[in-house]
Amino acid sequence: MSDEKTFEFTQEEECQAAHINLVSFILVTSRYLQEHALDAPMFWHFVGQHCAPGGAELDRGDIEEAARRIALNMASSGGQLDSMKIEAEQAELVLRGWPPEDFAQFFAVSVEDAAQMVEVFRPITASLDIAYDWQLENGAIKMRLQKK
Repeated sequence: MSDEKTFEFTQEEECQAAHINLVSFILVTSRYLQEHALDAPMFWHFVGQHCAPGGAELDRGDIEEAARRIALNMASSGGQLDSMKIEAEQAELVLRGWPPEDFAQFFAVSVEDAAQMVEVFRPITASLDIAYDWQLENGAIKMRLQKK
């Protein structure tokens, strides 16, 4: 008879493992899309369409909460919020460090290819009556939200 061991993990250990898994999954997906010449923005848009119902508890047009959630999602996947400016009708977020350099090197994914994953937010914000756009500038992802 073998001794059965019980393992318990701290919430911090679970969060760290979840973070590593999420970053790895996004970058492996980006690499797959690149290697197979698939349309990355279309794929991430598809993912966002299926996540949009999750934003149903937000008030339509709530720029501040939408910006906060986008920033939190990007931080949880390895990006670093450089700045966030929120006004009544619009918001601008600037994120740096996406993808995390060590992960990008390991998975051989460029910043340009990895940045396309922020397209996931377009259908989510659209469901909230918020216009969304983004661009990559000097390695930073700049996202703009505008009330429709």
